[in-house]
Order: sequence, then C-alpha cells, then structure tokens
Amino acid sequence: MGCLTTPQTIDAKVVNNLKEILSKIISKEDNGLALVGKILMIVGAIISTILYGIFLGWIFFIAGIIFIWFSELPKKVKWLWSIIPIVIWIPLTILFFIIIPLLYHSIVIA
Repeated sequence: MGCLTTPQTIDAKVVNNLKEILSKIISKEDNGLALVGKILMIVGAIISTILYGIFLGWIFFIAGIIFIWFSELPKKVKWLWSIIPIVIWIPLTILFFIIIPLLYHSIVIA
C-alpha cells in the first residue's frame, strides 16, 4: 500500500513549511530598523491591493524602504527588498484592478 497521511500530518507539514518561509523572510538576526522596514513593506503591499488603499499602501511601502536603507543589512539585500516587492506588486495590481473586475462583470452581466 501507498503512504497514507492523515489531515493532521498534512496540516503540520503546511504549518512547518510556512514557518520556514517566514523565518527566511523575517529572520531573528534582523535589527530593529530592518524588521520594522520589512513589516511596513509587507503591510503596504497588502493594503495597496485594495482599490482605494494604493495611496496609503505606498506610504507604508516607502517608509519601509527608508527603514531598510538605514538598517545594517548588506546593500544587496537592501536592493532586493526595494525592487522585488515592486515587481510582484505590478502583476497583483493588474490582477485585482483589471482582470478580476472584468471577470466579475462578465459573469454578472451574462
């Protein structure tokens, strides 16, 4: 027979994987400025996916970038934390502001 797993072991694996991913993003070695900057950038990216949250989200995001650039992280990490969220944000914006409303209106009107 194949390997059978229970839902509890699957849930435990998912939780452990999420913990590993989050520990790579926000590490325990981050000083205060880097930690605050990363949290502000993540919150800003989430808020900016809401239609009228773009302006508030960008304020959080820019404040996070400022905190990260004044932290003691290496320059390569600072550049990555400054560029990658913007690259991820553009497709999310297209998805939430253009594609999903178009799909919604095509289903409701049809």
